[in-house]
Amino acid sequence: MNEQGYKKCPFCGEQIKELAIKCKHCHAFIDQPEHENKPTEPQGNPDEHEQDTEKRRSGPGHPGYHYQGKGFFASLFDLSMSEMVTPKIIRLLYVIGLLAIGLGALGAIFGAIFSDISSFFAALVGVPLGALIAVVFLRVYLELIINFFNIYKELRQINKNLPRS
Repeated sequence: MNEQGYKKCPFCGEQIKELAIKCKHCHAFIDQPEHENKPTEPQGNPDEHEQDTEKRRSGPGHPGYHYQGKGFFASLFDLSMSEMVTPKIIRLLYVIGLLAIGLGALGAIFGAIFSDISSFFAALVGVPLGALIAVVFLRVYLELIINFFNIYKELRQINKNLPRS
């Protein structure tokens, strides 16, 4: 162990926290014997490993995000509910939300133009501020949704890797 509380993963050799029970790089459980543990990531060229790690980090806010699985319509009509639709349409929901906020802001400003002068000046200050707050809330809400799906995916992976008795 080095001075900052880190050690090397016995499976992939990457630096992990001393108290880690699962490697964040290869997803191997640290406290299991090597013959019982099967890392989910292949070990190979360090450059390829870094690219794989970056792909895993990618999410809706990252350019490399691609939800894998069935297609949109197959997921939409999947009666077993085993495929999630929301991660596939989250970007579209964000664009629609931004358009709705923008149109609402324009409507509020045009509505204020045709009313008295004091409401027009209040709208010039309040509408952009309100639109900015609405965009922040929209983004945070959609990121929370994606984080729930990511947690679900990670929990399924952990459950799959747990030893069965």
